[in-house]
Amino acid sequence: MMRWPRKWWTKLNKQRPSVIAKPTVNDIARVAGVSLATVDRVLNERPGVRSVTIRKVHAAIEELGYIRDTAAANLARRRVYNLLFVLPDTKNEFVLDLRNQIQEQAEKLANDRTKLTTSLAAAFDPQDFVKVLDDIDPLETDGVAIFGPETPSVRDSVNRLRAKGIAVVTLVSDLPSSERDYFVGIDNVSAGRTAAQLMGRFIKEPGKILFITGSRFARDHLERRQGFDLVMAEEYKNLEVIASVEGKDDPEMMYSLLPKLFDNHKDIC
Repeated sequence: MMRWPRKWWTKLNKQRPSVIAKPTVNDIARVAGVSLATVDRVLNERPGVRSVTIRKVHAAIEELGYIRDTAAANLARRRVYNLLFVLPDTKNEFVLDLRNQIQEQAEKLANDRTKLTTSLAAAFDPQDFVKVLDDIDPLETDGVAIFGPETPSVRDSVNRLRAKGIAVVTLVSDLPSSERDYFVGIDNVSAGRTAAQLMGRFIKEPGKILFITGSRFARDHLERRQGFDLVMAEEYKNLEVIASVEGKDDPEMMYSLLPKLFDNHKDIC
């Protein structure tokens, strides 16, 4: 076996690229010219730091390419984030799948000191949603994700949550008139327009279209109907969309309603 001269090994090792360590809060403090305590206050968005100092810290973060390890930070502070999902209590396949996905994420995020739980409220029942939301303890909950109806009472309940310091995200159906932080969902008007384009292309003869909705109080359902009607009025004038029928996402209710609807509208296509 050939042995390389020692000087060759020394030269080769010097040419190897060194491992670049990840920037730390100490690096941020050094580059920004501030204390570690100040960096900590800026990272955690606590008050008591001048705006010019905040800009210096953020400039240092950008220069260093610092990416915060939230899990490590939580571990160091023994912090656990408690996030609650408030969902409608229904056998709707979409909602059941959403609940399953939340459960899967809960198992994955347990090691990141993030706890996910779910509370159910009666589907399309604003008062039950309000009761669930008003019972949330700010000492036990950091953030809430809500998939519920848009009514003044639900909006006011969301505003009360925000006043308690709880972050609020709306899911699927938005509550834009409330003080929620973010909305996670699709553009429902565009979804309605897409459905109308497909329906209009499939139907070759004039007739009526039956539009089944879960509730007239659900913003996502209203927006989809709005998008649907816009396309029908613009491009498919030979088709008539009759008044929405509320099914409450209840298969048995729809089963009892449909025969009468078909009897009253013989030309549903």
